[in-house]
Amino acid sequence: MFLALPYHVKRKNYIVCDEASELEEELTNRYGLNLDYNKLNLAGIKVKKVTSDKYDTIYSWLTQLNIAITEQCEYLKEKASSKIANLTIGDRIKLKFLGNIGRQIENVTDLWGKCEFIVDKTSEKLTLTPLNVDVLTKNIFDHGDHIVLMSATITKPELFAKTLGIKDYTFIDVDSTFDPKKSPIYISTKLPLNYENLKKNLPIIAQQIQELCDNHPNEKGLIHTHTSEICNYLQNKLKGDRFIFRDETTNNEKMLDIHLKSSEPTVLVSPSLGFGTDLNGDKGRFQIIVKTPYPPLSNKRIKRKFDIDKTWYVSKTINTLVQMSGRCTRSKQDHSITYVLDATAFRLIKDNISVLPKHFIERIV
Repeated sequence: MFLALPYHVKRKNYIVCDEASELEEELTNRYGLNLDYNKLNLAGIKVKKVTSDKYDTIYSWLTQLNIAITEQCEYLKEKASSKIANLTIGDRIKLKFLGNIGRQIENVTDLWGKCEFIVDKTSEKLTLTPLNVDVLTKNIFDHGDHIVLMSATITKPELFAKTLGIKDYTFIDVDSTFDPKKSPIYISTKLPLNYENLKKNLPIIAQQIQELCDNHPNEKGLIHTHTSEICNYLQNKLKGDRFIFRDETTNNEKMLDIHLKSSEPTVLVSPSLGFGTDLNGDKGRFQIIVKTPYPPLSNKRIKRKFDIDKTWYVSKTINTLVQMSGRCTRSKQDHSITYVLDATAFRLIKDNISVLPKHFIERIV
């Protein structure tokens, strides 16, 4: 049945966000800025590199850069409309690139007094990342009368709401309909991995992974390496032609295409397939989580957030771990096995058992 409302009745706007646990990262990416000096040069923008950490100086630099970009875009547009000269393919690429950069700079400068940006500069590029996203979510939420945020990994709703600047909300926890016995999680308690001992223990980890994969000779699988360093090491150590590695020549999309089309028991090996990957049915019968997915403290924003609120850091780690564990079992009829090799995950789960989703805890063997 369809109910038609009179034209004078105000309609309610609903916004539904799936995988809402990733909304913070999406917003930092959307409103951040990554400027590559070499690419700007190639696009005809001669710019002095940023050497100062002073906020006002960086703002002035961005303003001047945007003026230069606007002038270059106007020049290219005039050239396109001229009867004498037409844009080359290279000019069109430059125009599109500069237009995108200009809009990103405007986003940053518009937010400059409202949102603190983490400045990360090298000799090759300048990166600006919003520290907090609570002032950014209005750009989504203001477009709806009712907002529905859905995720299987909201472990601390009060922290989640605070991070997104949400003050008035109702949290609804719905039990999973999946049978936990069909998707057991085995967590090793033998070898805790950290930054200091990782390199020394990688040979042991590689051997464990080889043995686990050999125990699933006729099934497709997925190995979450968490870092490119681990992925590269395994590429040189794992034996067999069933492995599909993420490297400089292959992105996740190409890997998945090969994996899904192959009739062989291929195994994906990547540091970045923990979110949004759907290996339903025979596409994924086992997965291995090599390392507890703590966010890298080498990242300036993450380090700053860690120093301000360690609870945020732990929550991020838990959310990622739960997300990783859900890549292979995708329906009530589906089944898979998850192996976690890093013993620090056992301690993390034990210390946060009260906030972990029930559907995740019930799977742990």
